[in-house]
Amino acid sequence: MKTNIKNILTGVFTNMSQHKLIWAIGALIITLTFGAAISTVVYKNAQISQTPKQPPSIYDDALKSNGTPRATDPESSADESTSLDTSKQNTADTKQQTGGQQSAQTQNKPSTSSSPSTKPPTSGSGSTTPIPPKPTAPVVTPPTPTLPPSGQAVPRSDFGVWKHIFYDDFTKDATLGTWGEDWNGDKIVYTGAQGQQWRAYPKSYKDTYNQRPYRSDQVLSVKNSMLNFWLHNVEGQPAGANPSPIISSGSQYQTYGRYSARFKVDSPNLREYYVAWLLWPQSERWPQDGEMDFPEGNLSGNVGGFHHYSGAGSCTNGCQDVANVPANTKFTDWHTYTIEWMPGRVRYILDDKVVLDSTKWVPSGPMRWQLQTETNGNGTNSGNLTVDWVSVWSYRP
Repeated sequence: MKTNIKNILTGVFTNMSQHKLIWAIGALIITLTFGAAISTVVYKNAQISQTPKQPPSIYDDALKSNGTPRATDPESSADESTSLDTSKQNTADTKQQTGGQQSAQTQNKPSTSSSPSTKPPTSGSGSTTPIPPKPTAPVVTPPTPTLPPSGQAVPRSDFGVWKHIFYDDFTKDATLGTWGEDWNGDKIVYTGAQGQQWRAYPKSYKDTYNQRPYRSDQVLSVKNSMLNFWLHNVEGQPAGANPSPIISSGSQYQTYGRYSARFKVDSPNLREYYVAWLLWPQSERWPQDGEMDFPEGNLSGNVGGFHHYSGAGSCTNGCQDVANVPANTKFTDWHTYTIEWMPGRVRYILDDKVVLDSTKWVPSGPMRWQLQTETNGNGTNSGNLTVDWVSVWSYRP
């Protein structure tokens, strides 16, 4: 009996120990599970407290298929901009939202996704109104002179004391702009078909009367076997040009010579322009070393000519001989103008008629020939002075 009771008690205590172990294990499992859950909740709460608030989801339904936001209320856009500007974004999602916010800030600016020429605006009726293409700057070209042939070929032969050394009948075209130069007066600006060379006063040189810049770049061109001076307003004011040929051995100068040119103008109204095609001293001393001007005059008036004395006879006013040109000789007609300069004698010849023959105070130093066409007045008249040919001889007694 005692044995049975002992066995029973032993079994009970054994079972109780087993049950305690089971309960203990169960309690441990429950504790670990609960603790893990609590830790997860705490961790998530900590993460949520550290993550910035996202902007309202206005962009989720405001974005087009191409990612461009539709127009939104300006006040709500301003609130959203403030929210985003005050938070630093650290993840890819928040950077994408910042990009959306930047697009929303610029939504009222014109679209740059296509140019105006390819995306015409819509009118109030919903129809499209095409935008005309942007105009380009027109190419400025001189008008073609409507002049008949001069009726006279360029002279090229020796005769008497004159040996022919240079001519140009302008058979090589040169477009407007090719004669231009800003500063260098020694630059060759035109080379003819037979190798003739020309210089022209650059833009930095000023004319005599109105001190306006010479504009060979906008005045001179060669076409149809003629040198053309397109006389017109350049940059708001009349403009002329002043070319000069290189006659021999790379020089513009010689002592004594014969110079001829044939030209006319196509408008009688060029009162803003004045010619003084002249021989000018290499010394640049004036009036001491003289000056010979033929033809000279306002292009809307009559042809004239002047021989300015050199040496002891020179002065700045009135020390000169005046050519006796027939009355009403106009620049609008074809004429050949010739200067003959030899020791102690100057002659001016209009076509075949001597209009000046002077032996007074004749220059004796080297000179160059300038086709000086300049401004003398204000206005907007325009026209062409067209040169058929020029020819030069040296003095060989």
